[in-house]
Amino acid sequence: RLAGKRRVSSEIGMHLVIYRLRPDVHGIVHAHPPTATGFAASGYDLNRPLVCEVVVGLGSIPLARYGTPGTPELADTLRPLIPDYDAILMANHGVVTYGSDLMCAYMKMETVEHFAEITLVTRMLGQQQPLDCTNLEKLVEAGTLTSVPLRDFLAAVSVGVIDGEVLLDLNYEEDSRADVDMNFVMTAGYKLVEVQASAERQVFDDQQLGKMMSLARQGVQSLIAKQQAILSMLTLRQ
Repeated sequence: RLAGKRRVSSEIGMHLVIYRLRPDVHGIVHAHPPTATGFAASGYDLNRPLVCEVVVGLGSIPLARYGTPGTPELADTLRPLIPDYDAILMANHGVVTYGSDLMCAYMKMETVEHFAEITLVTRMLGQQQPLDCTNLEKLVEAGTLTSVPLRDFLAAVSVGVIDGEVLLDLNYEEDSRADVDMNFVMTAGYKLVEVQASAERQVFDDQQLGKMMSLARQGVQSLIAKQQAILSMLTLRQ
């Protein structure tokens, strides 16, 4: 304590590690906004480029794993993310934002909650339309972005079993008669983001599951290769 009579926050360790790792930071806000905290408590990050203003202002908003509040665990879960992000969701806890001053950090918190509300609406409507690489490139060309704010590549594919055969990227007709239907969302390193499976007409075993996952990886690899090829052609302003 430097001045005053009040005790410091029990989460002072979290604040101190942010200041240590980010010399540019002079203000931190930690809060529990209901919508963003709902995403954090459900295991979801806010990393999809759905709104250009959020892409420009924050880039992306990752989810840190759970750490017990008031203990060093909390700071440890944030440590790997602090250097590269200005806003972080904390699993089953809340949100922390930081910036050049307290008002900047506060406005970033407002942006996180606003974006969480928008993301929730897109999920309720059942269809998200993230900005594609072409639109991100336009932001770079306009000088709004200095680089494309991608932390990792991501792709989604469908696989299924029809008459005993495992198929990739089912069309509508195939999907409507599939015995088994699965959807995979993976990163470039094949880390799973989302998996959905339904035995529509028949149950499936471990062997079929392994074949579907292997085929899904091939599909993801192909899509990510196309993404990387497009991004490699971008001339980013420094």
